[in-house]
Amino acid sequence: MSARRKHSLSEVLGPLEDEIMQVVWDRGEVTVRDVHEALRARRPIAYTTVMTTLGRLSDKGLLKRTEDQPAHRYSPLLTR
Repeated sequence: MSARRKHSLSEVLGPLEDEIMQVVWDRGEVTVRDVHEALRARRPIAYTTVMTTLGRLSDKGLLKRTEDQPAHRYSPLLTR
């Protein structure tokens, strides 16, 4: 039986997921708007794309979603 290879998080995540996680790790706690503004400074990206990706990262157990009004807040559950 062969040894199981451990993958780094960047090998498992897609490019956009990885880019978003980098922003979340840098800031600690973010809203969709925070991440959208950070990514939009580098390239065009839709707000809804960022919102959907943050939701998926939360569903995968990588982010904690706090449902505040008026905006949900996300924080990392894993370190880099």
